Amino acid sequence: MKALQKLRLLIFTQVYIRVPKAKLTQNIFQHPSKNQYQKMHLFAWHQSREKLEAILHMDTVEDIGTLCIKGQLKEALKMLQVMHKVDSDAYVSLLQACINIKSIAEGKCIQTHIIKTGFELDLDVGNKLLIMYTKHKRIEDARQVFDKMPERDVVTWTAMIGGYGQSGQEGHAMRLFIQMLDFGVKPNQYTFGSVISACARLEVLKEGKQVYGYTVKVGLDTNAFVGSALVDMYAKCGSIDDARRVFDKMPEQNVVASTAMVTGYVKNERVEEASELFWRMPERNVISWNAMIAGYAQNGLNDNALELFSQMLCSVNVPNQNTFPSVLSACGNLAALGKGKSVHAHIVKKAFKLSVFVGNSLVTMYAKCGNIEDARNVFDRVPERNVITWNAVIAGYAQHGEGKEALLFFEQMQKEGMGPNDVTFLCVLSACNHAGLVDEGCRYFYSMCEDHGIAARAEHYACMVDLLGRSGHLDEAEDFIKKMPLKPDAGLWKSLLGACRIHGNTVLGQHAAEQLFELGAQHTSTYVLLSNIYAEAGRWDEVAKVRRMMKVRGVKKTPGFSWIEIKNTVHTFVIGDRTHSQTEDIYAMLEKLSREMKDAGYVPVKDTLLYDVED
Repeated sequence: MKALQKLRLLIFTQVYIRVPKAKLTQNIFQHPSKNQYQKMHLFAWHQSREKLEAILHMDTVEDIGTLCIKGQLKEALKMLQVMHKVDSDAYVSLLQACINIKSIAEGKCIQTHIIKTGFELDLDVGNKLLIMYTKHKRIEDARQVFDKMPERDVVTWTAMIGGYGQSGQEGHAMRLFIQMLDFGVKPNQYTFGSVISACARLEVLKEGKQVYGYTVKVGLDTNAFVGSALVDMYAKCGSIDDARRVFDKMPEQNVVASTAMVTGYVKNERVEEASELFWRMPERNVISWNAMIAGYAQNGLNDNALELFSQMLCSVNVPNQNTFPSVLSACGNLAALGKGKSVHAHIVKKAFKLSVFVGNSLVTMYAKCGNIEDARNVFDRVPERNVITWNAVIAGYAQHGEGKEALLFFEQMQKEGMGPNDVTFLCVLSACNHAGLVDEGCRYFYSMCEDHGIAARAEHYACMVDLLGRSGHLDEAEDFIKKMPLKPDAGLWKSLLGACRIHGNTVLGQHAAEQLFELGAQHTSTYVLLSNIYAEAGRWDEVAKVRRMMKVRGVKKTPGFSWIEIKNTVHTFVIGDRTHSQTEDIYAMLEKLSREMKDAGYVPVKDTLLYDVED
């Protein structure tokens, strides 16, 4: 097209855009006057309107595509609105732009244009609409598009299956996969990845193995994407050895598969194997570090978790929001207040948003470290509290013996419209227990069942037995056990045994211990508590009998220990410990304190001392 013709076309385009279509058609195309011919000088009127619109259409589609590539979606949409009809390429460009910027509103406008112009939904446009809706978890909209598509390919089926899986509708994903096979559509690696991930979330090992068999049949079992999904599926289903076999068969053990394997080992409490694999990984990402740190913390290796976090800070991987809950949990478990504050300072320094997950972990950490004031300060600053936030602060006050304060938080929680869950009531009952609020505890227990519709678990019953027993209501505690609908477990009988130890009820204590032995509970504390009940009653023959039982059954008493944190270093002590570098100074100070206590008139209460069954 010559330059003059292009200029004329540009002028006409501006007129064409601004003049309503009906008016333009009537005044120019149907009844052009001689005056109009002379004034417009656009081009020869012997060209048909159809030919003109074809030229306009060609350039407009090209412009829409260019605008979309440049990220100028709004300008592209303005151009779309003046077009009576565009082709598939323009719609694909527009929808891809919506996918790129995660804009569902503009995407729906494009679909409306498709419907109004009577565009016949082809495969490419249909797939883009489907992908856009599934990425936004608009599954009903996606399914409507899926059902209306006259033609479907593997991309169509995979997008819909993946959409169901990512939206928590794994059952629908599995059924649609079967329909896909029935229609004779061959799955690709992404289809299998989505289906295997659905099996992992459902923890259906049998179905997962069937899908694995199909991947072997089509030769995709060693594909990196499929292999990573298979490792994750087997690990989540508890079949960790199968996960390792798949992992070892993979020609390329990428960071995703390796991280899934580490996570699987951690979940199945095989921390040493997880650690070995973690350090053998040629490449690690933040998810890998988080998985290993969480594995240490969840399996009680809190020092290892903190050491690994320190190493992470020296690596190329930067911690994210998911790193801190595990690290703070380790600090709380160690009562390492200094390290916990250091982690908190790192969060603030790096300008991490105080998310509800990090906020909850901070509240719990400070409470476990004995700093309830800072726990409260963090609680007040959490922008969007959830039920876990409230549970953390209620539990914190309960642990510090401030039961009434904990109950005030519980009441405030309900006033703010946050419904309690079963864990909330465990915290509330614990608060009543620590504060000796028997009547309140009973009221909250029955309110949980009757007013909130929450079924009591074994832990709730154990809390009630502990509450009644510690307050001296041993007969009521025994009666409560007899009437409860659940079979008493070891935790419940242990609560009763502890209460009998406090109040010296030998008969009921012996009964509780016998129930624990019948349940196979061989924990040292059972023997120690029973032995001390007998010792306080002067029944030394029974004490000796308990000691013989421990030797025969191979039960050994683990020495108790205490610890203190000084300048970010945790010092641990056991009874009679003389291994500390400052032992002489420590014992000298203890001797000095003992003299000062005696001079002040202190008399030790020996009734609650535990006897060493080894002596």
